[in-house]
Amino acid sequence: MKYSAAWNELKNSLGKPDETNTQGSPAKASGKWFIPAIVFMVFALNIASLILTLLTREIGATFFGSDTQATVGITSQLSTIGFAAAVATGVAMSVLAIRFAHKSLLLTGTALQVVSAAGAFLAPTFLWMQVFFAMDGVGSVLSGIAFITLIGDFMPKTERQKQ
Repeated sequence: MKYSAAWNELKNSLGKPDETNTQGSPAKASGKWFIPAIVFMVFALNIASLILTLLTREIGATFFGSDTQATVGITSQLSTIGFAAAVATGVAMSVLAIRFAHKSLLLTGTALQVVSAAGAFLAPTFLWMQVFFAMDGVGSVLSGIAFITLIGDFMPKTERQKQ
């Protein structure tokens, strides 16, 4: 693969996974803020599910005209749609995690989650809301597995938990 000069310089400054830099310190993705940044990113990417949990009655009233128990129940099924899409994608992840780079899976998953959150906010009908929550489920599996893999790639072996 060909990289630009800036990318090569950045890559060399970070070091390679499980190796040491020229200063003798273990190579890390971005120092002490790597893990907290991933934790914040996971929280921020799950904002659509959080909003659904907090505003289920209002979403039901918006799309169905009332906030009865039936509309609240139907609206709550958006999480089920996202979960079903996540399970289907999780089965395919065994192949995807081997065939594609972890960073590209992370980028794809993050992009899907951002687009799905914006789309759910702007959804004109409940059907579109279902489509965007399914996208969120797919994106959460792609980025979730990539998060865990990248942590394993960039955490020095000496700092990993002993088995």
